[in-house]
Amino acid sequence: MDLLLKSDLFSGTESTINLGKLLCGSEGTLAFTTEITLKVDDLPPTNTIMIVAHFHSIQESLEAVIVAMNIICTLAK
Repeated sequence: MDLLLKSDLFSGTESTINLGKLLCGSEGTLAFTTEITLKVDDLPPTNTIMIVAHFHSIQESLEAVIVAMNIICTLAK
């Protein structure tokens, strides 16, 4: 499993994963695979947005959070 940690998928430096090294260790073959099923996640959206809001007080900012959360809950339904 240390081989996977070296991959950039898990904050390592190597850009690819060699599954041959994962399955064939120094003591011989660790697995014989006849079928593999991969679960592939959707790609993240290509565009993102950031909103910066300025408030005159902490109370004003907390009240804005309640309004924003109500809008998000309404859109999610």
